[in-house]
Amino acid sequence: MSVLYVVATPIGNLGDITLRALETLKNADIIAAEDTRQTQKLLNHFDIRTKLVSYHKFNEKSRGEELIDSMLEKELSVALVSDAGTPAVSDPGAVLVRLAIQKNIPVYALPGASAAVAALSMSGFTNTEFAFYGFPPRKKNEIVRFLKSVPNRAHTAIFYESPHRIKSLLQLMQDVYHGFECAVFSDITKLFEKSFHGTITEVYNAILEDEKAEKGEYTVLVNIEEVKAQEDSSELKSLEALLVDEMINNNLNSKEAINSLALKNYNKNALYNAALNLKKMIS
Repeated sequence: MSVLYVVATPIGNLGDITLRALETLKNADIIAAEDTRQTQKLLNHFDIRTKLVSYHKFNEKSRGEELIDSMLEKELSVALVSDAGTPAVSDPGAVLVRLAIQKNIPVYALPGASAAVAALSMSGFTNTEFAFYGFPPRKKNEIVRFLKSVPNRAHTAIFYESPHRIKSLLQLMQDVYHGFECAVFSDITKLFEKSFHGTITEVYNAILEDEKAEKGEYTVLVNIEEVKAQEDSSELKSLEALLVDEMINNNLNSKEAINSLALKNYNKNALYNAALNLKKMIS
């Protein structure tokens, strides 16, 4: 019987493979892999000898059509895998799945590792809503437009980024999402897994000081707060006065005053804007 299995594989620690995934990889007629060399390491570790064929972003359509034709003609079962994690989530796979659906070939998912979900579980963010935005564009102006397109509602925004562009992404995020809380993870489940928590500026500064920052893959989470447009300047002025009182009465700097007032249910981003306005007035 023709069938397509979408198989999640470990994102680092090989112990995270599921028993069902191992059984499927062993018994499938063909494994369609994003990088056959990378997948071969996994198969060798578990002594799996199933035939491998390459299936990556540069041959998604042509190889996908070939696989579908073979599946229909010979009633083959195909296991689809990416280099790590869940296929078709910022990895090749969606085209093959769509082709299978169009030809009425059953598609089954074998759930497993996903960096986005793993990072979300470790973020400590309490938003019940989250959205995955994948990899940002590469050009600065396109990145800014991309970040600004994220909906202005309370939710956790999840991004992937490469080690060579993580610093520039966080630098741009400081302007677009100023004052928002951030959690960044690299090499999840691997030996040198790292995590960073704080405001985007705090996380950016921590990564700047990390000598090994340009290694490993990054998952970036931003705790988006809904920012409502202010009807006039009166609200901003009142927040400025509130900040000044908090700093003077409790001997706090602006950052400490913002955090203190945020604990009293004042909007942190609005407080940040008020602090920026005060800084401009002073300078």
